[in-house]
Amino acid sequence: MKVYGYGRSGKPEETELQKAFPFLNEKGHVIAICGAGGKTTLMYYLAKYCAYSGLKTLVATSTHIVMDAEHYADNPDEVRMKFSQNRIAVVGERAAEGKLTACDEVTMEKYIAESDIVFVEADGSKHLPCKAPGDSEPVIPKQADIVIGVLGLTAMGRRIGDVCHRKEIVCEILEKTENDILNYDDFIRLMTDERGIHKNSASAARYCIFNQFEEEFPIHNSGPENCYFTFFDMEERQ
Repeated sequence: MKVYGYGRSGKPEETELQKAFPFLNEKGHVIAICGAGGKTTLMYYLAKYCAYSGLKTLVATSTHIVMDAEHYADNPDEVRMKFSQNRIAVVGERAAEGKLTACDEVTMEKYIAESDIVFVEADGSKHLPCKAPGDSEPVIPKQADIVIGVLGLTAMGRRIGDVCHRKEIVCEILEKTENDILNYDDFIRLMTDERGIHKNSASAARYCIFNQFEEEFPIHNSGPENCYFTFFDMEERQ
């Protein structure tokens, strides 16, 4: 993965992972990840980085997620075993179609207590690169102190109706129609509007990630605080 932050030139410049995400080497964080266009890939990348660094790293969902059989832990003993091997532990209740749903609240609290750092996928996007949250989204855990919002820049320059999950809400926030074309200012608004990607996270530290950045994209220096750009090679994508 490559990470870019706003440089002195006013355009994104490559930076170090730890500089963008200083919390990755800190214990006690519960990090919710929401949005579209690469949040699962980002979550697993950051989680594995933490685990390889020696942190007891838990991955969960507050809604549903595709089960990662290699890292799935069915009970507390399996969670501890993966922690002892510097591997991530993925937890959740088995559901249909090879997915996991959220653990019950008591079980999740016990898992959090045994972990150094926790990553929680907090909504879905139907495999589309852009979205706005529905009435019940995102499902931010009460323990979350950091929320990372993700949007995929592959949606930029394309019709809202073709690339957005919950396109009617996207149109409402942006004051556009399904036939309008998404631009970078639209991405900023979806990240910063209280009805947008960071909805329900007023008490948490917020990070904005625009994924699949390419240097030719028309990006200007007006992003929100803690705004970064990422790029994953094909083999890195989850």
